[in-house]
Amino acid sequence: MQQQTKPKKSRAQSAYDNLWASPALFVFVSGVVFIVASRRGGDEGDRLAEKAWLVYFAGWAPLILMALWCLIVRRKPDIPAAPIGLFLAVAGGLFHLLLRHESLPF
Repeated sequence: MQQQTKPKKSRAQSAYDNLWASPALFVFVSGVVFIVASRRGGDEGDRLAEKAWLVYFAGWAPLILMALWCLIVRRKPDIPAAPIGLFLAVAGGLFHLLLRHESLPF
């Protein structure tokens, strides 16, 4: 009996697959920074909270860039990673907004 091996993914395909889910990392890091900011308090905590928002908003860049790439090359988004990444970005933003709305940078 001969085993069938899956063909190895190219680096571009691996990057494409992983970029859709990358907002999870940004949401997690911004959450950690929010926790540190709440423990520090005062002006330093406020500055850290603003930086946490910037980290969160940076997490939207991979989603937007991958969506534009899919439009340019007329390729369907990766399923299920694209909806999961979008859901995590939106849910993380709403969660942070409920807890730290006063520290929005704008």
